[in-house]
Formats: sequence, structure tokens, C-alpha cells
Amino acid sequence: MIPNSAGEMMVVERDRQQTVGTSMMEQLVPEITTHVLSYLDYRSLCSLSITNSSMSKAANDDNAWKTLFHKDFTTEQASINLN
Repeated sequence: MIPNSAGEMMVVERDRQQTVGTSMMEQLVPEITTHVLSYLDYRSLCSLSITNSSMSKAANDDNAWKTLFHKDFTTEQASINLN
């Protein structure tokens, strides 16, 4: 419910076709999905990609893999530089 210009509460119905059958994860904006996926390791990201088509699309996004690569590469580089 949201207030209209007269201050009365209006019921706003969401597009039911879009939300029926979709998970909360699938309804997130891409930037948040990428951030959430950045906490996964390689194996988990691959596992997620085979769950359904929208998770496959999210898990196969270049930004998710770039974030994962950067995180691991930076950690590996730091350990090499310390030796």
C-alpha cells in the first residue's frame, strides 16, 4: 500500500506473471546478484549455474567470474610477493 496525492492508501498490485514462480534471488538487481555471487568459490558458482536458467545466466555473467578471479589472483599474488 502506498499513499496517493490525497493521502489515501492505495493498494498496488505487482505484476503477478513476473513474480509467480521466481525466487527472491532472481528478483534482485544484477549488481546485488553479482555481489552475492562474489562470496562463492569456483565450485559453488559452477553448481549454481546448473540449477535453472536464470541462475545459470547470473552464474555465467562475466562480472561474477571477474570478481572471483580478482579475489583469488590478488590473494595468490600477495603470497608470491611475500616469498
